[in-house]
Amino acid sequence: MYSRVPSASSKPDPLAVFGRVVPRDRALLALLAEHYLLSTDQITSAFFDSRRTAQRRLTILHRLDVLHRFGRSSHAGRYGSLLYTLGPVGLQLHPTAYHDPAGLGGKPPRSSLERAKRIAASGQVNHLLGVNQFFTDLIATARRTADARLSRWWSEQHATTVYAQAGIRPVNDIRNLTL
Repeated sequence: MYSRVPSASSKPDPLAVFGRVVPRDRALLALLAEHYLLSTDQITSAFFDSRRTAQRRLTILHRLDVLHRFGRSSHAGRYGSLLYTLGPVGLQLHPTAYHDPAGLGGKPPRSSLERAKRIAASGQVNHLLGVNQFFTDLIATARRTADARLSRWWSEQHATTVYAQAGIRPVNDIRNLTL
């Protein structure tokens, strides 16, 4: 009978990453679960005091598979800051947080990579970033102002789902709004 402890495996412990996710990371993951997509700049203004600190933490989270990241490109090359979505670990922490950003009501993605691909290819990236910019500006202001706070902010998809139950539908084009 052996009482010897087996040698450590060369494979990393898949549960060890959860011990490295700090409360600020959890708050970021909750925002990404609700809002799908945030840029480096938006994450920096919402959670960090410096861009360099944000970039380092986001790189760690990406390498731990907590986040996926990708850049946008045009004929002139890559532009803008990197964009982040939930990675495999982030999706494990928020497994039911997905609505199709294109609004087509398709099946939920089978993996975090499929989810990230759908978000990137949805045609809604600029819209999501614009709406999320307003939201992260509010968070940043509340974070830096002693007597201000943001109590609640729902994503467009969340608000649409909640208010659709009451028969209230969003206006897709402000030019067609009749008062």
